[in-house]
Amino acid sequence: AIYSFCCGWLQAHNAGYLMGFRKRLRLATDDWSSHCISYQALKKVLSFMCADPSINARIEGEFLAKLLTSIHQVNTFYMSKETEQAQLLRELAPVLYKPEAWIAHTLEQAPSEATLEKLVPMLIPDRHAPSEKVKALQGFIQLCIEMDMLRKFSVLNYMAVTKLVDKHDKTSNVPLREGLHHFVNAQQFYTTQLLAGVFDQAQSIAAEIVAVLTGKWGASLSSCSQCCMWGPYGIARSPVCEREHAASGQLDFDTMLDEIAVDMCG
Repeated sequence: AIYSFCCGWLQAHNAGYLMGFRKRLRLATDDWSSHCISYQALKKVLSFMCADPSINARIEGEFLAKLLTSIHQVNTFYMSKETEQAQLLRELAPVLYKPEAWIAHTLEQAPSEATLEKLVPMLIPDRHAPSEKVKALQGFIQLCIEMDMLRKFSVLNYMAVTKLVDKHDKTSNVPLREGLHHFVNAQQFYTTQLLAGVFDQAQSIAAEIVAVLTGKWGASLSSCSQCCMWGPYGIARSPVCEREHAASGQLDFDTMLDEIAVDMCG
């Protein structure tokens, strides 16, 4: 099924942002900013719209050409990163399989609301777990951080396109919203289910390792938020707790958008 991005930006727009969208886009995807929608540059193109139809025709052509190029750039980068992350998880998953078999000692001083990101730095190699497993866990945490970045990259770039098209349509007699909506909705960074599946599998791995490290292996993992290591952007339910949600392949982007807004303004 197609991700429920539609109208998500409207919720985020009304969430009380305290900074401009361009700055939010840059902060949320800083390391990948060169691959994002050229939001400020495209806004500048639109600023030259005027009452002269001949000038506007040139400006509109330039705007559309640059916007389509930018969307293609986002989609290409997204597909590359998504494939890279899926491959890395395929390599790490067998190494981290059955943590109850390779974790030698639980963490006695584990925080009450422990996440894997907090627990791994507390591990002593070759005491709590073999050094190669600790190293794999460190790589796994970095992978999860990048997966969260990629989710935000997808959502925020979709928002960027929507906002730019709305700005265009307010000043033009040639509306682009419907045509661009169908075009963007056909791009892989919008339609793919691969990242959702990878994200669910990573959550399952994290939940199992956290359970063993904190001595809760075999107990009910009812507090799903403790399974996530992605802060406010993690899915509320862990696949370990409710595997039927993993099967759906859906991410709650509307909620994530609101929480991005609150987190970045707080």
